[in-house]
Amino acid sequence: MNAVDKEIRTKRLEFYLKRGFRDTGVRTTYFEAPFIVLEMEQTPVHTEEEIKALYEMHYKAFLPKGMFEENVFVSD
Repeated sequence: MNAVDKEIRTKRLEFYLKRGFRDTGVRTTYFEAPFIVLEMEQTPVHTEEEIKALYEMHYKAFLPKGMFEENVFVSD
């Protein structure tokens, strides 16, 4: 990631954090695209394990098993 992309990502994250979202600590990668998982503060706090399970359940529902295993990664 170059400096410009990193700055854009940092500003985008700050935008959401200032508006009531919180960082769950969960990181995901879908087809080589990294994501930081956020959730709104008004919702009940979910554990990292609950969030991981929800993401895996969601993507397993519509991706073939091999495609899921090769392209979807959930970590903390």
